[in-house]
Amino acid sequence: MLQFAHDLDQKSELLELHEPTVAYRTADDVEMNKPVKVASVPQRSPFRYPGGKTWLVPYIRSWLADKTNSVGVLVEPYAGGGIVGLTAAFEGLAEHAVLVERDPNVAAVWLTILGGQTKWLADQILNFELTHANVTAVLRIEPSTQRERAFAVILRNRVQRGGIMADGAGLVKTGEYGREPGSRNPEATLAFRQ
Repeated sequence: MLQFAHDLDQKSELLELHEPTVAYRTADDVEMNKPVKVASVPQRSPFRYPGGKTWLVPYIRSWLADKTNSVGVLVEPYAGGGIVGLTAAFEGLAEHAVLVERDPNVAAVWLTILGGQTKWLADQILNFELTHANVTAVLRIEPSTQRERAFAVILRNRVQRGGIMADGAGLVKTGEYGREPGSRNPEATLAFRQ
């Protein structure tokens, strides 16, 4: 994909390309025969996603940083955890990032975070007592507001196996290293990402 992007850039009428100084890992740092380690990419999303796009970040970072003209708008279709758009926004690789998400539950999280309810959501995360009874109580009811839906979605994403939010995905029984389930959810870190 990176080669395709570079080929498109070469077809443009720009006379010269400049190699930028890059603060984070780029495609040049990635060994093509090894997967990108998620830990090498700053975690900016509140979601845990199976099949997420974190592996793509070094390639997108290289492609955007290599452009001579600044990128006005980066659109991330199928945003999910939004890691591509968030990276572009946080690192100034695009002037604007647009997250496009079809799933109304995932969209509720982004609308809540980007719509001025970040503090409310962070407070909910920090103050939630993570017990089986509390989790099932929240997940059993249909949320009445967008921000309540956002909290339920984040909770579901954190307590179901592998972050899978589909119906039928089971709840985790233990957390990190066999400890209580709350050990999988460092609330302060998750709230900070909001």
